This record gives sequence, C-alpha cells and structure tokens, in this order.
Amino acid sequence: MPRLQYAQLRYLAIILLAWLAVFFLTRSALLPLSMAWGATTSPAPLQGVRQANCAQPLDARINLYRMAPDLYRTGLIAALYRVIYQGWSKEQALAEMAGCSSGRSATGPLGQFDKDVPRYMAEPLYTQGWDDGFRQCEDVQRIDDRQARREEQWRDDEWRHHVDQAMAKALRR
Repeated sequence: MPRLQYAQLRYLAIILLAWLAVFFLTRSALLPLSMAWGATTSPAPLQGVRQANCAQPLDARINLYRMAPDLYRTGLIAALYRVIYQGWSKEQALAEMAGCSSGRSATGPLGQFDKDVPRYMAEPLYTQGWDDGFRQCEDVQRIDDRQARREEQWRDDEWRHHVDQAMAKALRR
C-alpha cells in the first residue's frame, strides 16, 4: 500500500471536516431552534386556568421556588407567587422585597440598609414581610459569600500546590 504524502493527508482531512460540518449543519437545521439547543417546550396554559404546579416551594428558609420551566427564582417572582397563590397582601410582598434588598446590602462590604421606620412601626403586615425578606436574603447572601470564599481558598490551595510541585521538580534536577 503506497504511503500518503502530507499534502494528501491534509487534503483528506479538509474534505472530512467539510463533510462533517455539512452533516451537522443540515441535521441541526432540520430541528426547531429550541430542540437544537436542548430546551424543552411546553404548551401555553389556557387563559383563566391556573396551573396547579406552576410553582413549588423548595426551601422556605431562603425563599426559593421551582417555577414551571424548572427555573429557580427568588425575590420578585416569589413575592408575586405569594400574592397570587398564598393570599399575601401587596404591602406584605413589597415589604418582603424591600427587606430582601436590605438583607443583601446588610451583609455586603458596607453593611448598610434602608428601612422605612415609620411604616415598619405602624403596619404589622409590612413589618412581617420586611423581616421575612431581610432574614431570607441575608442568609442567601451569607451563603453566596461563604461559597465565594471557599472557591477562592480552593484556587489558592491549587496554586500553592502547583508552585510546590514545580519547586520540588526544580530541586530534584
């Protein structure tokens, strides 16, 4: 069997890559875009009919819900869910959102937050919603900060290990 020259192999590789590109492009063009990207499509709900499973509480401690297309949402979506499906008042949901933004900023580097003190003292529903939102978002922010510190520590440890290995290899020579 004759040996192929480098130029011939290169030519065959280009033909193979072109054929594969055409094959995959035609395959993906036949699929709808949502299927091509692996997304699932769900039929639109009927007007005026509530889906029983549109939101399921996953963790009440951090105000986390699984929404219909399996997306995790916090904050506004959860507050709207509580108003519509759990019978909360609008004031209570707005207070929860305000408390949530204060909870996030309270654990931040400046440690500041805003509270509408006269309204907080006068309206018990606002007080309850603000306290719930503050506590939940403060916990979420602490968890996120702890995770970020853990990842940074892991990167530092990996870098230190790499430097130590390189130093040991250099000293062995």
